[in-house]
Amino acid sequence: MRVAEGDRYVGDILLDARGRVWRHADTIPADVVLKTLVAVRRQTEVCGRFVGRTDGRVYLWYVVGAVPEAGPAPAA
Repeated sequence: MRVAEGDRYVGDILLDARGRVWRHADTIPADVVLKTLVAVRRQTEVCGRFVGRTDGRVYLWYVVGAVPEAGPAPAA
């Protein structure tokens, strides 16, 4: 999963085959990692927004490959 603060990239959260956190960027607060993991485990959410408990910052996240990236419009 990719995590950003506004439009600033913060880091990635990587899951293992069992869906557990394998590693994550040190720049992502632990509470944001936990909230993101819980949302993904529900298997209904592929992106979201959380407020960090300790710093009050807004973090955005999405599952890589689940949300189409913006690109040029297809030719008609």
